[in-house]
Amino acid sequence: MRPANIFHIGYQRTGSTYLQQTVFYAYPDYMLHRGTGEFFIEDELYAQGPEFYRAMRADETEVPALIESHNGLCGDALVDRPYMAERIKTLFPDAKIIFGIRSQHSIIPSFYFLYVKGGGTLDYASYLRLVIANGKFAFDRMIGHYQDLFGSPNVLVLPFEYLQQDYRKYVRRFLDFAEVPRSEGIRVVNSPMKERQPDSTILSMRYANRIISALYLDSVMRLLPNRTARRLRSHYNGLMSAGLRRLMPGTDGPSGLDTAAMAPVIEEAFADSNRALAARIEPTLTGLGYPGLDAPVVQTAMAGD
Repeated sequence: MRPANIFHIGYQRTGSTYLQQTVFYAYPDYMLHRGTGEFFIEDELYAQGPEFYRAMRADETEVPALIESHNGLCGDALVDRPYMAERIKTLFPDAKIIFGIRSQHSIIPSFYFLYVKGGGTLDYASYLRLVIANGKFAFDRMIGHYQDLFGSPNVLVLPFEYLQQDYRKYVRRFLDFAEVPRSEGIRVVNSPMKERQPDSTILSMRYANRIISALYLDSVMRLLPNRTARRLRSHYNGLMSAGLRRLMPGTDGPSGLDTAAMAPVIEEAFADSNRALAARIEPTLTGLGYPGLDAPVVQTAMAGD
């Protein structure tokens, strides 16, 4: 019997690391995390075709489900990538899909850190206006697109807030979807959330990005292969973050990250999208702080959450 193909699309900052590094590896008799999702994201890899994809992981074992999880499948810090659905559908028409979501009041500030970490120079308010204009975080569009292609029963939505409230409930929803027998129980424990980056660190990184841009170093980075550029950026961010933490341990200097002032903007921008999503999915989002579904929420949670 052919194994099921399960694709974890994202989003980042919704418990994706917990799934990728803990849950997917806790049931080796039932699933294998391939770790080759870049095939669908990188055009030059995808052009090689299905045989190349299968050869990327030659040590597959006999398991009921193969899992592919890559944060880039849902998009980047500025745009979503709904066209990934067609790429997956072409190779695996019967695939099952997992989406992690999170209230826009907390996921957008958290994604802003990813944007700055990746070289972004916009302040938070400008970043917010850009992602709204791009349709980023309009979950009903992304999830609805996958539901239309693969069928609603084959698309699982995992709210991050479930993981915060009761990790066993969060894990159980995934295991049932992956058809792991309930007799196997919950083999994992909850993991602590990533340490929050001080606002001063984010601000300093943004200023450093502006210096790099002014020196045209970002133009040089764009000439490099994608993987090389990402690797260099990762090293730079690590050094910058470590240096700033040493210089300013635990401080929250002035940052311009006025999440309270931007909360009404988020509420207005995503209320209709969330109401449309709530009508399409099974888990209730009421009471979890999603715009349009609860009383307006003022969020102060930031980047590392």
